[in-house]
Amino acid sequence: MTKFILFAALFISTTIYGQNLDGVMSIKFGSSIDVVKKAMLARPGCFINEKRSDSSYLFFDGVNFGEREALFVSFKFYKNKFYSASVYIRPAFEQKLADLYTDLKTELEAKYFKAKDYSKVPLGLLWEFKNKNSKENIHNSIVMEVTETMNIKLTYEDGLLILPVLKIQKAKSNSDL
Repeated sequence: MTKFILFAALFISTTIYGQNLDGVMSIKFGSSIDVVKKAMLARPGCFINEKRSDSSYLFFDGVNFGEREALFVSFKFYKNKFYSASVYIRPAFEQKLADLYTDLKTELEAKYFKAKDYSKVPLGLLWEFKNKNSKENIHNSIVMEVTETMNIKLTYEDGLLILPVLKIQKAKSNSDL
């Protein structure tokens, strides 16, 4: 019986933590701005929102995310490397926000594993994945939340590539102290 329990625990931890999150929408974390543009513009109906985009952010409209139409998708870059993407989804006309939230949660949990509650954001859920490029305990993540405008926001982040950005943000914040 003890062997079975050990085997089951090893299987479960390998299944959960052995999964990898290396990007979103078939675009790998660390991709350049040009690679992201090319991949996104190859999607039917997708176009760059030039007014909102700059050298650190790309915004795309006309994007289908799975079976759903996204309000928009944004990609963040640091030193020409993609480290974070957010997908904003509005409930379809006939769909309620709670139903969309439940559907997305169910689909993500079916693809990956059960989410953790994430209290840092409204109705937040968190999926964490070991970053395969890090020897430390750094994770890539998906965060799902409900925005102020009653949309669903899915954020995909590379935990290692975002570290320099977080250091810069902290330095700016501390400079006001």
